[in-house]
Amino acid sequence: MDFINRESTSFVVVDVQERLMGAMPEDIAETNLKNMKILLEAAKILGIPVTVTEQYPKGLGPTIEEIKESVGEGFSPVEKIVFSCARSPEFESAINKID
Repeated sequence: MDFINRESTSFVVVDVQERLMGAMPEDIAETNLKNMKILLEAAKILGIPVTVTEQYPKGLGPTIEEIKESVGEGFSPVEKIVFSCARSPEFESAINKID
């Protein structure tokens, strides 16, 4: 039994941006970042595509550097202005383009 099917799976990193991370208590932000980096490495190893979103980057800043570096080549965040990814046409379009 397959638990993860690469053809129908995407790892989504939602709004890990400078101002949002800066609003978290430092220990929580560090733990979250550590865990996200582990999951991004697992996605690479398993060949799972990664989609990154940014909520209104003009106001909240870009995705933090550590996540950009972990995603690596091909980093291209999906910008959105609605808080929910599920209500973002840009996010829906990006997810539907994944092979």
